[in-house]
Amino acid sequence: MTDQALSQSVRRRLAEARKPPKEWSPPTLADLAGNVEVLAFDPSLLHTGVVSLCLVRGEIALDAIMVHFNGTINLSSELAGFKRSWDLAHKLREHLGKHVPVMMSPHYVAIETPAVSGMRTESSLLAGCQVWSVFSYLGDRRRLIQANHVSAVLCGNPGHDKKEIAAAVARYIPDSTGRHWSEHQRDAAATGLTLLHDLQQEMRRRDGKHPAVPFQGHPSEQERQDG
Repeated sequence: MTDQALSQSVRRRLAEARKPPKEWSPPTLADLAGNVEVLAFDPSLLHTGVVSLCLVRGEIALDAIMVHFNGTINLSSELAGFKRSWDLAHKLREHLGKHVPVMMSPHYVAIETPAVSGMRTESSLLAGCQVWSVFSYLGDRRRLIQANHVSAVLCGNPGHDKKEIAAAVARYIPDSTGRHWSEHQRDAAATGLTLLHDLQQEMRRRDGKHPAVPFQGHPSEQERQDG
């Protein structure tokens, strides 16, 4: 690089640095991938939030987030210590293997990543591992989503509290403010919405044209068993 080119490059970077930061605004439905079924999880050994959602794009009706299922897997164990954690992890794996894949055939699975600090970090680590393993047949259509990324996308800052996440989810899913929704389900929904945002950004970076992510078809029952 010549001295003149280097000088121009430095001036451009200085000009960019002087620009005021862009004002954050929440993603619109146009910023989310459409017609993609996402099964989202907020993993925990005691209370795993599960939400199946999709942004339905219609030619006649308005675009809307459709929730096909929301629930919480509540578990308990009479054991103590590490055996209790192992027992709960086994029960979660058993529940997921029997019920969730039978009820749903997601295009993608979104899993909130385990906590790395705070209390009982082993809970989200062990629970997340069970979810990840059960959906191994999806391959790279299993996506790990960090909580601070969810917060940055939906709330405008990497740090958040439960009230902020609840308000963010309610923008897209008004019913989530009702009593039949728990904080675990709202966290799962936030993870799923963030994945729809990420998928749309990936598509835009690829070709800048298509509003939805192509899907190649559901795996066969044999592929699920092999996975």
